[in-house]
Amino acid sequence: MSMYLRHLDRYELQQLLGRGGMAEVWKAYDSRLHRHVAIKLLRPDLQSDPNFIMRFEREAQLIASLHHPNIVHIYDYRVEQLPETGETAAYMVMDYVVGPTLAQLH
Repeated sequence: MSMYLRHLDRYELQQLLGRGGMAEVWKAYDSRLHRHVAIKLLRPDLQSDPNFIMRFEREAQLIASLHHPNIVHIYDYRVEQLPETGETAAYMVMDYVVGPTLAQLH
């Protein structure tokens, strides 16, 4: 992600929560619904690869099809061109869950 990127549509990115092999997860504020959400943002170096975009989209669809109290809900999934930078952003918007991380519980 560009170090200057602070908004994705109506979401204000506030705090980096973690990084993985494919993506970063951010705590963000939804200005339309006035709530915090978690945004999983595909890494910039993978966003130009159609195979990674397809994998990311399949992940979003799969998670959205699951219904269990211990699985976060996905509210949205998008691939869009950012007007500020011209970069592509692939991201999914999910529940923001307050509490310790799995690493902290281990």
